[in-house]
Amino acid sequence: MMNAEGRRARDFTVAEIFADARLIWDRRELADDEVSANHEQGWTSSLRKLEATVNCFFMRRSKKMPKFMFIYHGGGRPESAEEGARVMAAWQAWMGGIGEALIDGGNPAGMSKTVSAAGVADDGGANPVSGYSLVMAEDMAAAVEIAKGCPILENGAGTVEVAEAMEM
Repeated sequence: MMNAEGRRARDFTVAEIFADARLIWDRRELADDEVSANHEQGWTSSLRKLEATVNCFFMRRSKKMPKFMFIYHGGGRPESAEEGARVMAAWQAWMGGIGEALIDGGNPAGMSKTVSAAGVADDGGANPVSGYSLVMAEDMAAAVEIAKGCPILENGAGTVEVAEAMEM
């Protein structure tokens, strides 16, 4: 991504980023009638440069950090609306705690079929999938630590299989 001056976002230094942020902060206090065309153009350029730099930083970071699949097994459907609300709140709190490392919160899985060379089985296999999520973590150990907080583990109701999603 290029800015108005034709520089790539990765070419900016941290000092330039913070100088632009300070400039943007200082200009926010100018009244509309005090903002000249030059100020407006400079402000827009500064915002674009800052946005490009931040976007580039996060894109590079996400490419370096491995992705992990959380495959959920077991659990069960809530038996009442109150239990459903409690379970949903627990999942939302856990996923909220993962923060920006949560790439895709996933979905619960419905009934499945297992396809093999021998044919198709309706039972979902030996350990049917009940849902999935996709997260970023520094390594397998960090991903496992995140998975340990999963609500499906409460009372031994289910398990979380953690596997790295390999980049191809």
